Order: sequence, then structure tokens, then C-alpha cells
Amino acid sequence: MKKINLKHIHSLNEEAIRGLDFYQEELRILQGRLDEVAKANYNKEANMKMEYFQDQIIIQRDNINELRHDIRRHLSIIKEQLEQSGDYISDSADMEEPILYDKYLELEKSINALRHEFNRFAAEWL
Repeated sequence: MKKINLKHIHSLNEEAIRGLDFYQEELRILQGRLDEVAKANYNKEANMKMEYFQDQIIIQRDNINELRHDIRRHLSIIKEQLEQSGDYISDSADMEEPILYDKYLELEKSINALRHEFNRFAAEWL
């Protein structure tokens, strides 16, 4: 049975958690800018786009919270196995790791795309 080093798993999880914290802050900034656009515009077209961006911010916040929860749950499973086996875990325990990290990378792409789309919108309406 293949063994996987904890340092690699821990490093990926820590990178993802730091990234999630960063993107949580990015969403706070976008929300603030969205509030500025809302104060400056009462145009129907702008209001429809503002509602869209508000919904996207809420969805991405939920996605961040869900992924953070999943990563922490995964870390607790790994911790339990490490208490039983030392510095390495079996590869069967790590099957979820690539899936979680791929989810993080997809979330990162989505938030970056949202930010770029919002910046174009804000440049037009501010």
C-alpha cells in the first residue's frame, strides 16, 4: 500500500485555507464597491446588474464557507489516522485531497472571473 507524507497534504490544505481567507476578503471589497455603485445609480439596467452581482457574492461566500468546512473535516480525518499510524497515512485516506484542492482551484477561477466582470461593470457605472 502506498504511503503519503503528511507535510504535502498539510501544505495543500494550508494553501487552500489561506486562499479562501483572501477570497473572503476580496468578496468584502466587492460588496463595498457594489454598495458605492448602488448609491450612485438608480438606473433600471444598473439595478439589474447590481442584483446579479449581489447574488453572485452571496453564492461565492457560501461556496467558500462550504469548502473551508470540507477541508477542515478532511484535516480532522487525517489527524485521527496520524494518531494511529505516525507521520504517514495510507493513500486510501487521502483520496479526497485532490478533489478538495481541485474544488479550491475552480472556486478561485470563479471568483477571479466575477471580480473582473464586476470591475468592468463598476468602471461603466461609477
